[in-house]
Amino acid sequence: MAGNIWAKTHVEIINDLPGGTTLTIHCKSKDNDLGIQHIRSSWGFSFQPSISGRTLFFCTFAWSDQFQRFDIYVQGRDQNFCTQWVTPLNLMYVEEEDAVNSNITS
Repeated sequence: MAGNIWAKTHVEIINDLPGGTTLTIHCKSKDNDLGIQHIRSSWGFSFQPSISGRTLFFCTFAWSDQFQRFDIYVQGRDQNFCTQWVTPLNLMYVEEEDAVNSNITS
């Protein structure tokens, strides 16, 4: 099933780090810089994927002594998933409105 190209996609980043550790993220695409966010619980953003099928958002994640970069949304990879868990700590997931529930847990 192909994703609805007109549906908005919502990315929610959930901080489940232990001990109240703040997660610092910086997300952007080619055209949109969403700025630096300091997350204690969760933060998200919404967008409409490109009709060309090339939407890409990437984020950097920093906490304690860790630093990671991740392609949080790649349209060709993620457009058909309502919920996609992408890290062992369940730090983030992608949700497409009006999509069928699908989970990836590994």
